[in-house]
Amino acid sequence: MSIIQRRAVIGGGPAALAAVAAVPRAGAQKFPSKPIRWIIPFAAAGNYDVTSRLSAKRWAGDSGRP
Repeated sequence: MSIIQRRAVIGGGPAALAAVAAVPRAGAQKFPSKPIRWIIPFAAAGNYDVTSRLSAKRWAGDSGRP
């Protein structure tokens, strides 16, 4: 290994560590943070519409969101 390569490896380690340490940590958010919008591409009062509405009611109760 040449001197230039050795310096790049030795100098790159602390630089990478400093870059990672400088990035702020992302705080966890409560999911979902806003209501989920469903788009059903079928006619109203059809089979898919009724099934989707029933599923949405159940999932809204589980997630605590409307």
